[in-house]
Amino acid sequence: LDAQRDVWFSISGDLCLDAQRDVNDLGCYIKVISGCQQLDKETRAFGLPSDFKEGIVFSTYATLVSSVTKSSSAFSSKQQTRLDQLIAWCGGKDFEGCLIFDECHKAKHYAPDNEKASTKVAMAVASIQRLLPRARVVYCSATGVTDVQDMAFMERLGLWGT
Repeated sequence: LDAQRDVWFSISGDLCLDAQRDVNDLGCYIKVISGCQQLDKETRAFGLPSDFKEGIVFSTYATLVSSVTKSSSAFSSKQQTRLDQLIAWCGGKDFEGCLIFDECHKAKHYAPDNEKASTKVAMAVASIQRLLPRARVVYCSATGVTDVQDMAFMERLGLWGT
């Protein structure tokens, strides 16, 4: 895991405490930030609180495909996707931290070049990998694969010639 910033996706926010325990068991005593909602504490004047500037953001797949309304001034607001929020927190295309896809079978319904046949989760998982091309990626799942097409979102494995 990168000493600065990493992102861990899983199926339930309840697993955040388990993630913190697992990281500590590895001898890493870095903060696990519970959900993207913690990143909402950023303000225009002060930025992000110092204790949320590095660590591991623990996010659910449901949060990854959601959006948040952010105030841009006293009289207006705009929608920001959680995907965009995470990309910004990571620092963009030069991010070299780790993306951990726990229970990654949640993204199995991915059809490259056919967005309509893909789920939102699968599209977001594929997108974050492309938007952070230097990130290290870990795919974890105890669920067996019944069809090789269910692994299409695992682009970093290099099985599909890209």
